[in-house]
Amino acid sequence: MKLKSFFAASATCCLLISQMTGTMPPVQQMQVTAETYVSPPDSVNPWELDENGVLTISGTGTMTDNSWIETLGSSNIALIKKVVIAEGITGIGESYFHGVHFSDLSSLDLPKSLNVIEKDAFNNCFGLTELVIPVNTVLVENQALSYCPDLERVTFLNPNCSIESTVPGLICGYEGSTAEEYAQVHYVSFLNIETGEQTDYVEVTEPPKYSGECGADLSWQYKDNGTLTISGTGDMYDFSCSDVPWGHLTGSIVRVTLEPGITSIGSNAFFGFSRMKDINVPEGVERIGEDVFHACGITTLTLPRSLKYVGRRTFDNALSLAYIKFLNPECEVESEQGYPYVRIIYGYDNSTAQELAEEWGCKFISLGDDEHDLICLGDGNADGEFDLADVVLFQKWLLGSPDMLLNNWKAADLNNDDKLDVFDLILMKRALVEKHMFSQ
Repeated sequence: MKLKSFFAASATCCLLISQMTGTMPPVQQMQVTAETYVSPPDSVNPWELDENGVLTISGTGTMTDNSWIETLGSSNIALIKKVVIAEGITGIGESYFHGVHFSDLSSLDLPKSLNVIEKDAFNNCFGLTELVIPVNTVLVENQALSYCPDLERVTFLNPNCSIESTVPGLICGYEGSTAEEYAQVHYVSFLNIETGEQTDYVEVTEPPKYSGECGADLSWQYKDNGTLTISGTGDMYDFSCSDVPWGHLTGSIVRVTLEPGITSIGSNAFFGFSRMKDINVPEGVERIGEDVFHACGITTLTLPRSLKYVGRRTFDNALSLAYIKFLNPECEVESEQGYPYVRIIYGYDNSTAQELAEEWGCKFISLGDDEHDLICLGDGNADGEFDLADVVLFQKWLLGSPDMLLNNWKAADLNNDDKLDVFDLILMKRALVEKHMFSQ
């Protein structure tokens, strides 16, 4: 079924026409404080970041050398306002911009000479809001534009471009083009760049499900308080990103309860669940599949002694993850984890947990002989210690002060009622006083 709405899109059309004809007015550049960075002379794809925050990549053929990512580092990448890929370049290589986090990007210009955007080229690229695929581009490969959370609009100027990747945001192109066909098949909105007419393709579906099967002997149920409960015995099915049975509840699930008897968590089970803050992984779970907590909003994670294996990219882009606790010192964790943002790893000395902390460059806290000492109660900022800074942070957080991030909310729940309020603050202040008295 399709619902059509014609609207006055003069500004949009002018923008698109200017992009096609090359008459787009210049983007006003903001002055930044970065030095001018230039790639080595023998680089396959010479690049330069100038003082205005413009990154220019030149050369011929397919771009494969993305050494600028490592050379600049995250602090200087944050200064990039515009990326220009020069004429003569015919391909953007596999995973070229994968995982790059732009903080203040205004535009990314692709040349007319571009023929192919290869697999994973922009996968997990942050800060990119709009992209115009040039008229000579014939192929956008699998996953090339996938998981770009800020991408709002993609325009295809070649009506016959082969689109293998998922494409987020509004799809723009010509009537009868592969871009319109993509919008029809995937039930997304399509903007005709000649007429300004937008068509919203909507799939007629059955009412959403709030319970069902997720393993041979496992079932799931969602309650409107934001809780997903999974119960039964045995392994959970492995899923792709598109067939997670509770995937339509991504914006609703806040916490997940796994009941005893579950032996595995299937791949992609909670991929992209950014509102999900809490999950218990009970004793008896032996395996966690690939991408389970990828881009998930969980803040803390305790992995039981029974856990033997953690799959690839399980913690990738989980931006709020303050700490992970490994209770099995020999738990196998696949080395390919993408971009883990965890700040503290708790584990035993000479364990795989300690190796991970060293590999990821985060703080390691030994559990010693008592696994119950692994959380420092009151440690709301997740720095491994409970002190006055935690009390000040929590008080400001309760008052609603902007930019106050409570990294470890569970540690601040001294009242142990799964909510944070002034009673927790009173107990925290009392605990700090007692700690000071006993230390005298």
